[in-house]
Amino acid sequence: MKILICDDEQKSINITRLYIEEYLRIRSLSADIEAYTSAPDSLEGDGIFDIAFLDIEMPRLNGICLLYTSPSPRD
Repeated sequence: MKILICDDEQKSINITRLYIEEYLRIRSLSADIEAYTSAPDSLEGDGIFDIAFLDIEMPRLNGICLLYTSPSPRD
């Protein structure tokens, strides 16, 4: 499973990552977590994630626009 965290505030990324890691640990699950402080940076690579935690208010490209810009697994 691939999880994306995209938030312009590093503190929010850290908190979200801790919650996700704890959830995965309790349920004996594993995942690759990628975190970015810039929405355009998160589009590098294949940009395909199973779950995305996106900040709605970010400079340049917000979380909603990022969602519609990201490649769809159906493509």
